[in-house]
Amino acid sequence: MHRLANLWRRTIVALLVAAFGTLTAGTLPGCHTAEGFGHDVEHLGDSIEDAAD
Repeated sequence: MHRLANLWRRTIVALLVAAFGTLTAGTLPGCHTAEGFGHDVEHLGDSIEDAAD
């Protein structure tokens, strides 16, 4: 049961990160800014996932 809860938690976190990235991707004006923002979002997602474990 604990593994199922972990799977759901990871799925929800991944969906939230993807939704956040999708919503904000259109608001960034430059490629370099978008690349840096992508790294920040990736780091945020990793941090959230680590905290969920």
